[in-house]
Amino acid sequence: MLRNQLHPISLFSTSILSFGVLFLACAGKIYSDELARFKFMDHDLTRFSLHNWPTDILIIFFVFLGIGAFLCIGAVGITFRKSWARNLVQAGLIFLALSWLGHLLNSPNNTVKHPILSAGITFAILGSVIGALLFLNNINWVLSHFQKALQGEGQQEILDQDAWEQKN
Repeated sequence: MLRNQLHPISLFSTSILSFGVLFLACAGKIYSDELARFKFMDHDLTRFSLHNWPTDILIIFFVFLGIGAFLCIGAVGITFRKSWARNLVQAGLIFLALSWLGHLLNSPNNTVKHPILSAGITFAILGSVIGALLFLNNINWVLSHFQKALQGEGQQEILDQDAWEQKN
C-alpha cells in the first residue's frame, strides 16, 4: 500500500526536528514579546539589547534557544546516521528533562495552583525522554545502522571496486 518504506530512524528524526523547531519558535516568541515590551515603553529601538532584559526571561530564552538548536542539529545528524548525533540528542533530551524539573522546583506556586497540568506535562516530558533514550539505544533498529556508518567511515572504498575485481 505504501510505496515509501519509512525507517523508524527517519520517523524519529522527523519528530525530534519538529520538537527542535517548536523550541526555537518559543525562543522567537520570547524575543518578539521583549521587543514589543521595549517598544511599548517608548524606548529607542537602536538601544534594544539583551542587557535590557529581565534575568529570568533571559535565562528562559537561552534555554529554549539551546534546546532547540541541540535538537535540530541532532535530528539532522540522525537523519544522516552519524554516531555523534545520537549522543547529542540524548544529551539534549536529558538537559530538557532536567530543565523542566528545575523549573518545577523553582516555581512551586504554579505546581500548587495547577497540579494536574504540572503532573501531565512532567509525565509527558519524562516519558518522551525515556522512550527516546530507549529507542536510540535499541540494538535491532538503531544501533546496527549506526554501526554500519562507523565501519564504513574507517575503510576506503573504490567506487568501481566490483568491476575492478571482475576484470582481474
